[in-house]
Amino acid sequence: MILAVARMPFIALAVTVALLQSMPVAGGSTIRGRVLDADGQPMADVEMRAMLITTEREAVVGSSTSDAEGKFSIAKVPAGRIILRAQPRPPRRRTADMNVKQILAHPPAYFPGVLGLTDAWPIDVSSDEVIELDFHMPAILVGSITARVTGPDGYVLGQVRVMRPEGNQIKNVKVDADGVGFVDDLREGRHVVVARARSGNDYLVAHEIVHISAGEHPIDLALAPAGRITGRVVADRGGIPPLDGLRVVASWTDGTIELDPLATDQAEVGPDGSFTIDGLFGARAIRLSGVDAGWQVAAIRHGRTDITTSTVEIDHGSTIEVVITLTRR
Repeated sequence: MILAVARMPFIALAVTVALLQSMPVAGGSTIRGRVLDADGQPMADVEMRAMLITTEREAVVGSSTSDAEGKFSIAKVPAGRIILRAQPRPPRRRTADMNVKQILAHPPAYFPGVLGLTDAWPIDVSSDEVIELDFHMPAILVGSITARVTGPDGYVLGQVRVMRPEGNQIKNVKVDADGVGFVDDLREGRHVVVARARSGNDYLVAHEIVHISAGEHPIDLALAPAGRITGRVVADRGGIPPLDGLRVVASWTDGTIELDPLATDQAEVGPDGSFTIDGLFGARAIRLSGVDAGWQVAAIRHGRTDITTSTVEIDHGSTIEVVITLTRR
């Protein structure tokens, strides 16, 4: 009996799904079918996992690897709501025309052919049944970035880093004597490129956001003076609160996403409550770590603006002053 046939235009490559139910099977249900690539061709060596959705997490309850015809079969699947996950594996046999790098860079996909777990379609599995389906792997574009770094005479380059914030992926870029660096095997999507350097006692930075698709993406990173945040920590009723162990952190963020999780853009608070963080740029979320248990942050202000739950923009060469006010719990 055909349970569902759907054609979903919202997926870049339309996916056709057919679920069929057959005679009962003792000892649990079976999910079987074929794995197809973005062109509709059978895809071998794809690990298929059936994950049972519980109130706390997704528990793996069975797995199978697709064969040369793309076929897989996961037996003894318990009744419940199941998420089907597909992960390409390195092929056992490689051919000359096989793009192994692209296979290895392919992220997990979820039924009916999406990259995000939150977009997956749960499969309602009853007791002792067989469910057959076609799993269409979404197309993954892999690109590269060629970055040219320029700056004032005598600058010393610290690092060039490429980050994919949504996937928490970070790559360091090796730059040659001409200031040119190359990085490949980058998944499609938004990437942030950052160069940090010094010129004497001054901090220099350059950054750019690149939306990767297939092919090479050349960018220019022109180093310019970084900005800074200075300020002080005070008590709401005057005086200085406990300062031992206090650190001010200035995270480079876009909404709730931290763009450079490896950055150490922070500073200790001095005995007079003052602090300075150099080498900054972009939108910064300010927070205080190491606060005494009897105290809490009441407000973080830049001028008359409360930035406790928002960000402050740091322009090249600018100095931003903030006041962090603590209050007793």
